[in-house]
Amino acid sequence: MVLKPYIEACFTSSDWKIHESAVLCLGTISEGSFESIQLYLNNFLKNLLDRIFICKEDEYLLKSCTLWTVSKYTNWIADNN
Repeated sequence: MVLKPYIEACFTSSDWKIHESAVLCLGTISEGSFESIQLYLNNFLKNLLDRIFICKEDEYLLKSCTLWTVSKYTNWIADNN
């Protein structure tokens, strides 16, 4: 997957807005390129869920986008756990 290194780099950023861009990218990928991301979903979803719990109070947009993105993968989560 071409976007994997970019998404991972955004996840390590200390700027929550950059992190949010990776979260939105993952949510968007779920619509059309699901097959290409399946191999990496465990790591990506773990990162997303971990981030929800460490978000600061003022990062509500990041929390909202993260929950939206996780909701895009609920069928996959249910089938693989």
